[in-house]
Amino acid sequence: MNSLPIILTVFALLIPIVAFLNLKLSIALCVAFETLVPSVFNFSQLGIAIPFRVIYAVLFVAFIFKYRNKLDDGVDSVVVKPFLFLLIALLFLTLLQDSMPWSNQLFLWVRDFLTICILPVIIWNLSKYDRSTIKYLKNAIAVATIIACIYGLFLTQTAGINPYILQIMSSFGIEVLDTYTTNESGRLFGRIQSTFEHPMSWALYLVFISIVLFTFLNKEGHKRINYVLILLVAVNLFISGVRTGIVALVAGLAYYMVAERKFKIFFYGLMSLVLLYVVMLTFSSFNDYIMSIFDLSGQKTNVQGSSFEMRFTQFLGCLNEIRGTEMEGKGYGWTTYYMSTKGNHPIILAFESLIFVVICNSGFIGCALWIMFFFILIKVNRKLLKGHDMHIMNMLLISYLVFAVLTGEYGYMKIFSTYYSFLLSYLYSLNNDNYEFERKLQSKGSGFLSSSVSSYS
Repeated sequence: MNSLPIILTVFALLIPIVAFLNLKLSIALCVAFETLVPSVFNFSQLGIAIPFRVIYAVLFVAFIFKYRNKLDDGVDSVVVKPFLFLLIALLFLTLLQDSMPWSNQLFLWVRDFLTICILPVIIWNLSKYDRSTIKYLKNAIAVATIIACIYGLFLTQTAGINPYILQIMSSFGIEVLDTYTTNESGRLFGRIQSTFEHPMSWALYLVFISIVLFTFLNKEGHKRINYVLILLVAVNLFISGVRTGIVALVAGLAYYMVAERKFKIFFYGLMSLVLLYVVMLTFSSFNDYIMSIFDLSGQKTNVQGSSFEMRFTQFLGCLNEIRGTEMEGKGYGWTTYYMSTKGNHPIILAFESLIFVVICNSGFIGCALWIMFFFILIKVNRKLLKGHDMHIMNMLLISYLVFAVLTGEYGYMKIFSTYYSFLLSYLYSLNNDNYEFERKLQSKGSGFLSSSVSSYS
């Protein structure tokens, strides 16, 4: 009998149970669970295939229940306002779309709403009520990252075969592909996915964690654990075989260095990367691997759609696909719906760019809405933070944008919204010794305030 699904089910059930006893611990467990367990998990071991995202709704109910006496002004949704704007606008747009069943669009919309908005708004509000929430989350992220990175290193010895993911996929009836193995990818280690369902998701997670650790170094000084984590993350990002992750992180760091006017550091860092690249090429065992990572033609890795010519052909394919529905597009989540029913598109393939996804799903109106979404995110960063910290949040945003434009949007916003809310909460807590919430609670003589402040200090 396969005990792994049972163990994971018990782990998942602990999250809502603990929520009514210690909510911040429950949130930390939830963040760790998302890192260590692929998104295909569901509660089928209980006899019904309930998706994990139902847990988010339970966590929100627990939050409202525990803090019902402190929510005089309602739930602070500033951290998810950009996401809510985009989701609600796209929901209204579905009223104009008839290329796919509206029930399918609504299902996909509810799924995205639960996974993108609920956990971030809890993290933001809870960290303002009880600052020790940040400590719980930091510990959970550190432990989960160490476990996932060590497992990622282990996978370099298995030719890209992932026994943990294989067992989970087979347990939940998901088809297992061999496209990440050494033989199929032409790479030294295959394409490492660690505890994630896809190497792309793993690489994006590593990009976000790199920025989080970079922030910790800037704010907390030189702690040994941060250096250990940075080394683990950097090595895993390199061996993941996902060049987009490296490009996205470099783009984010480049923005930060320029915004902070650290031109010397930017120049020396760039030269160091070039030198490292040249040195690695001298080792025959790494030569083919490095060349495959930076192979833009796709000839060395059998990857289609990577060259500029292929991407341009796919872009034209998008314009042809929405002919007759140029303004509103084909429907919310149409690209997901198409691939689940027909497989890869004959021209656009797997819709491997955020641009392709947006054009096909929501047309030219959707393009305008997404641009507004990114501007609103920047506006929120500017409103809540200043200077250095604002640049850090924009660095996270740019890394996500570059990654999504180059690879598509396969549930990446869920990861982005989680770490966006965590990093924003962390930076905001450092810059605001006295929260507006705490001042209100103190004026009411709440005993909760004194306990939360003392636990943080």
